[in-house]
Amino acid sequence: KYFFRFFSEFGFQSFPCMKTVESFTKETDRNIFSEVMESHQKNDAANGKMLYYLSENFRYPKDFKSLLYATQILQAMAIKSGVEHWRRNRGRCMGTLYWQVNDNWPVASWSSIDYFGRWKALHYAAVHFYAPVAASIKRDGTKISVYLENETFLSQDYQVELKLKTLDLKELDSVSAKGTTEKLSSAEILEKDYKDFFEEVGKETAGKVKKQQVFAEAVITLADGTVLKEVEIFVPYKYLDLNNAVIETSVTEQETEYRITLKADTFVPFLELDLVDADAVFTDNYIMLTDTKPTEIVLKKEKLFAGSFKDADDLKKRLTLQSVRDTY
Repeated sequence: KYFFRFFSEFGFQSFPCMKTVESFTKETDRNIFSEVMESHQKNDAANGKMLYYLSENFRYPKDFKSLLYATQILQAMAIKSGVEHWRRNRGRCMGTLYWQVNDNWPVASWSSIDYFGRWKALHYAAVHFYAPVAASIKRDGTKISVYLENETFLSQDYQVELKLKTLDLKELDSVSAKGTTEKLSSAEILEKDYKDFFEEVGKETAGKVKKQQVFAEAVITLADGTVLKEVEIFVPYKYLDLNNAVIETSVTEQETEYRITLKADTFVPFLELDLVDADAVFTDNYIMLTDTKPTEIVLKKEKLFAGSFKDADDLKKRLTLQSVRDTY
């Protein structure tokens, strides 16, 4: 709604991950309204705000760990939506700073990196939405608009493809375009209104689909080979007919890194990679699996800051995966 010239402080809280919460709680304390959890929350209104926005976007989590995860996704979505909005309006708005980067104790807060240095979902998201060249999607009802934001001194040639897919990864429609986004600018590069694809509420119509069963994906390829991907849905995540995913996972080891390959049979939103008893920064995390092609995530050995692995098989055994569908 708003178009600030420079938005110098805004934020949204989340809880840290389970490993961090375990550092200051006993099992009986692991409820966000327990005395210990509330003592690690210094904003009296924040727990209520997180639960309100959770109710707007997700189904109620099945357990404490799922609740912690869901608040991190909410935090990433909140800050991402703001930054993308203001970047799309470059010239009118010339910058944003979110509060905050880190914590000085293990706590529920606005940080994107917790007290122990563990990256929350927000920090991984910020790598993308604050990239010098970034893509974003603006949805207005059934209309999808794809933008390219270019915060460099070079024009950017691009090819863009916008697809409508079912949750079981069938492609229903595809449109494409190519062009150039000028230096230090933001531009809409493709638009599509999908209103003719959707059934009316309460009416089943041959050849049409429910909004709960599809998503849109924009893939932008820059001249240097960089690929940017953005996903948008037409209803809140709580209404999506998400499937239980079967995710094939393999891990290979090279001299300086591990390569983790993931392949799913369905749409998997916000897939979190974690390690049972180790800590690391992956090349990406909280990712969207959107097709049957394998997705590769790299873990550089220099980014492993707690724990170690005997080999690739050992890493695979200690790797955990969690997505939105796993929370209920």
